[in-house]
Amino acid sequence: MAKFYRVWQRQDGIGPVCQTPITFGSPWVVSHIVKVGDGGTDAMSNLEIKHLKCNENHQYAEKQE
Repeated sequence: MAKFYRVWQRQDGIGPVCQTPITFGSPWVVSHIVKVGDGGTDAMSNLEIKHLKCNENHQYAEKQE
């Protein structure tokens, strides 16, 4: 959990997609910036925290391209 807190701090508590605060009460997910299948790692520098809804919308948009 400390790793996720450091990722949240690195982002200044702001969601990278919507640019709004990620709070304790908001549903969120940790995702890889570079997918593991594409050579990414589980290192903290390759993780980001997104609102669950932003993550779902982003994944949907990627599939449409």
